[in-house]
Amino acid sequence: MVPFTSFSEFNKARGGEVWFAFDESCPLAFFAGVHIPAWTSVRKVRDGEVTKDLFAFLTTEPNVEVGAVHPKAMPVILRTPEEIDRWMAAQQERADKVESGVWSQFSTRRLSTQGDLESARESDRDALG
Repeated sequence: MVPFTSFSEFNKARGGEVWFAFDESCPLAFFAGVHIPAWTSVRKVRDGEVTKDLFAFLTTEPNVEVGAVHPKAMPVILRTPEEIDRWMAAQQERADKVESGVWSQFSTRRLSTQGDLESARESDRDALG
């Protein structure tokens, strides 16, 4: 799980980063993520074989709000203890079902000033400790 309180998508036509949150209080939520420790592979030929911890978060079809800014995808978001438990304990075919129904209550906001942007980033840092 990857904690967040807001996230952004870049959209050149809208002037850059467009920030999203569930509401103005920016409550804590989580992206559904994966962690693969000590993965050995060749990521760059010049570096050769390396062993690194890999981290990623999953994406899904965007909802209406995010799709207007980034039509390809948006993060899978976990909000309830039940969704988090299901994600952490599930086998792949069961975990795929966790994303359904999450988006109906998702709201967005556009942070248009640098002060608002810094406020959102500070909120994210505070939530992480």
